[in-house]
Amino acid sequence: MARLAFNWPGALNDEFKIALTEYEKISFDFSPSFLMRCFVVIGTDQSSFKTLDTLWNERKNNLPSIWEKTKKSISTTINFLKNNVGIGSSDFIPSTNALVPIVYYVNKFNSKLDDDSINGILFWYLAATGLGRFTGGAEAQIDNDIKAINSEAPIQNLVKNLRRSVASFEFTPEMIAGEYRTNKFMPLLFSLCRKKEAKDWFNGINLNTGNHGSENQIELHHIFPKAILKEAEIETELVDDLANIAFLSSKANKEISKTLPSKYLKKIETDRLKKQFIPIYEELWEITRFKDFLQERRKLIIKELNIYFAEIGKSFIEN
Repeated sequence: MARLAFNWPGALNDEFKIALTEYEKISFDFSPSFLMRCFVVIGTDQSSFKTLDTLWNERKNNLPSIWEKTKKSISTTINFLKNNVGIGSSDFIPSTNALVPIVYYVNKFNSKLDDDSINGILFWYLAATGLGRFTGGAEAQIDNDIKAINSEAPIQNLVKNLRRSVASFEFTPEMIAGEYRTNKFMPLLFSLCRKKEAKDWFNGINLNTGNHGSENQIELHHIFPKAILKEAEIETELVDDLANIAFLSSKANKEISKTLPSKYLKKIETDRLKKQFIPIYEELWEITRFKDFLQERRKLIIKELNIYFAEIGKSFIEN
């Protein structure tokens, strides 16, 4: 960042910081390094900061125009996340590195994306997130994806990059087991709920991280309350398992508090439960059947996720 300030005086204060503030206002709390990475890939067609000398020396006069392209492409990517993925906040983005190829793709094609391209990018992004493509070192993966985007079949080759590390794009219930805070399937679950037009269980408002008013903000709700599960000596990793998490308004989450699901789920419309993949068998709502509840909900989530992936990825998955 210091080298950017040297080569383009005023960039940090007048451009990057202003942009970061604007993104934060709409619930996308990006880091300076993410903006810099996007700036670099658009300016140099690769992701490494080690070759910045090329940018400074050969394209110094173009830095402002490269930055304008970067901002435009990031804005389009945010709209894609909101309108197509169903994510309206950076809280549901486990790795912003997965956004860099999208930003590059958007810039290359001048924000002109047809329905087929949208489905392809959507499939690629959700698969890359669920498969943890960018959880480790990112530069090599991003560079491979940039090469794919510059090929004659960009989406197909992006998907091929993913296919090299997995045997199949079909998910299993075991894959989504695990603590929700670090679970890479969390954004996929939220996206899936948004696609199903899931509503808050009590006020009926569609789930949206951009809802207005503190009482309507989306919170992560433990379906079986943490306190009760701890009293029953259930393992912490199961208490916080992704399958024990639903999305509710802040007000609804507080009203439920420590109430057992065997009591409060009966009061909720069945359709609203189904759209968040809650097993409707009341016997599974008992504390003694908690582990069975988790297993059944994982199956319901994965069944719908695989249907969704087959639908949006049918043109791009190799048989």
